[in-house]
Amino acid sequence: MKVVEITGDQIILDDTPWFFSLIFAGFCLVLLGVGMSMIFGGQAIKGIFVFGLGLLVGAALTLIARRARIYLNRPLDLLEIRTRTFRGNTIDRHRLSDLRTAIVQSMGGDKQTHRLAFMLDTTTVPATGAYTSGNKAHLARDAVNAWLASVDSTAPRE
Repeated sequence: MKVVEITGDQIILDDTPWFFSLIFAGFCLVLLGVGMSMIFGGQAIKGIFVFGLGLLVGAALTLIARRARIYLNRPLDLLEIRTRTFRGNTIDRHRLSDLRTAIVQSMGGDKQTHRLAFMLDTTTVPATGAYTSGNKAHLARDAVNAWLASVDSTAPRE
């Protein structure tokens, strides 16, 4: 999760799983290539099996990989989470005035993973479905909370 743009009126966050997607795509292509080579080399049964594994890895990529883009816009009173997958797009909208704070949700034992989430008046909404290692979720949380705090303190919040 990284901050793409930050202004007085808007903050945009982006979570694109490049590393994960490239690893899966590369593994898929290698399996497909090896499978085709085996099929054309006379090992049809083994080749079909390896080629099928490549198709399964490709299918897993299309089911799992998702990109999230989060827009927080003051003039529009909008918190919008756009998720894009190979299968389509979803948009989750909330009122920015309902946002109390951004938090980091963590899971795991010794090697904890984290994701950004938003605490609204009535619920907590995760920014992404995936937990990742590192401190990017913490940096995004800090950026969002600093941006929220930069509102004129005399302006009433609903």
